[in-house]
Amino acid sequence: MRKEIGTTQQEIADMQNITRAAYSNIENGKRETNFTILTRLSDYFQVSIDYLLEKTDDPGFRVTDMIPNNKSAAEKIGDDIKQIFVDAGMIKPDEELTDDFKEYAMNLLRTAIAFDKRVNDTQHL
Repeated sequence: MRKEIGTTQQEIADMQNITRAAYSNIENGKRETNFTILTRLSDYFQVSIDYLLEKTDDPGFRVTDMIPNNKSAAEKIGDDIKQIFVDAGMIKPDEELTDDFKEYAMNLLRTAIAFDKRVNDTQHL
């Protein structure tokens, strides 16, 4: 894919803030990579992460294509989480979230995930 668009390994490595050798190993399947690099490569080549990982032959499907108004996935998730608190009457629709409230929301989410994990782990005993 990289060769098809005339990009060098060094150019991609520079974009990823990794060495050319590290990128070469990723490209040749000799080294695993992290989600951040996969996301950047997906954006750069305009293909899905599944396509990069050779899980599909369809390079065109991208989750971000499904998000309206050109919002990033993180912005959309943030909007959805804010709406949950609006629906619960904890904040007003036009209210900006303070850093303290964001931390409170994250702690609630962490607690819910930990609880769900404990329940699911217990069910499998």
